[in-house]
Amino acid sequence: YNRSDFEEVYESYVPREARTHPSYYSNSAQDVDEFDFAMVKFYGSSERAPLKLNRDPSLPANEGDELIIMGWGYTDPNVDQTAQVLQETTVNYIPNEQCKDFMTNTVDFRERIIGVSLCAIDFDNGEDACQGDSGGPLVQIQNGEDVQVGVVSYGLRPCANGVYPGLYARISYVRD
Repeated sequence: YNRSDFEEVYESYVPREARTHPSYYSNSAQDVDEFDFAMVKFYGSSERAPLKLNRDPSLPANEGDELIIMGWGYTDPNVDQTAQVLQETTVNYIPNEQCKDFMTNTVDFRERIIGVSLCAIDFDNGEDACQGDSGGPLVQIQNGEDVQVGVVSYGLRPCANGVYPGLYARISYVRD
């Protein structure tokens, strides 16, 4: 979808209700929240099939599993401007304990890697989510079907540096 192409056909909806997870809190001093989730209800209905939400806590299962992130966030961490065209890139899963090893010099970030966390990085191209992508999907293809395994949550600046993994909130942690 291209936000600057006014002739492109797309679906648009008005939000009806937004709710954060009942156990969510925002503490600027600590800013570690295992319930960094929100749901939005919209008026109307889509003609598209909904994205399947992951229920399996073992997914992603293997280090290096390919995951897809999407969003309209910054494409350059040095330029305060969001993308006009929906962006998509592939990152690779890193288990939490290994993710902490990347963060030996960043104690604050290590403390954010908790049970609900899911880490991913793109070592090859240095691509990642950035400011403006928060709340967007982290998807894994399972048996030919897109399954949302996470939500863009947090990362160190500058984003997409290929050195530090991005942090995502794991869907299966709160999915019942």
